[in-house]
Amino acid sequence: MKKISLKLVFCCALSSQVIFAAQLDNGLREGKNDFVLTSPIISLVDGTFYGVDGQVFLLIMKNRREIRSRIYGTVENTGKPNAKKIGLYNFAGKKYSLVDLVAIEFELENNKFKYSNIEFQEKKKALLDCLERAKEDFITITNAYTKGINSIKDHMLVLIEEFCQKNGIINESMLLKWGEIEAGQEERLIRQKFVTFKDFTQFCIDTADFLEVFARSCPKGEILFGKMIEEAKKKKASSR
Repeated sequence: MKKISLKLVFCCALSSQVIFAAQLDNGLREGKNDFVLTSPIISLVDGTFYGVDGQVFLLIMKNRREIRSRIYGTVENTGKPNAKKIGLYNFAGKKYSLVDLVAIEFELENNKFKYSNIEFQEKKKALLDCLERAKEDFITITNAYTKGINSIKDHMLVLIEEFCQKNGIINESMLLKWGEIEAGQEERLIRQKFVTFKDFTQFCIDTADFLEVFARSCPKGEILFGKMIEEAKKKKASSR
């Protein structure tokens, strides 16, 4: 399945071949986001003041960008072509992406014999501490978006169900559990349910893919977002 990036503000350029290779090597499920949501719910939330207006559309795209930067890293600002990506999480003195940390976790669990019991436990604890930091970071960067959609959480569940159904992950994605949980309890789910980088990273991949599909399914919200940007530009120009 080929990923199709949404050409909107805040989308980051990604190499799908590299991403998919990393996913498949470490047991992560390849995502699908090249479709739109067709539930009647879309007509109730797209472009409405209580649903996806310009500000909420901005939050959707900003969160997608932020989450993907955690999953795959960000390109070094060197000004050079083909600059490599750098992860955002410190582990053992280096910076790693979530996909990198899934690989480290996989290697550690499948090569225990290489380490003494003390060494293994120390590495395991360091990795779990890094996972806790990653979860808290996710909670922080998604806080505004999560609060912004609280009033339409029931509607969001319907859309998440459609997304999961079309992806064939209705029985396995924690994104659905996130949609089902009572508004305001999302942080508890993140903190308690994810105990491995593999499961947490898969959740992040599913979330980023859903946000892309959700945004693509809200053309009125995108128009309002564009108008909001233009008004901000005019206001800034007039204040000079």
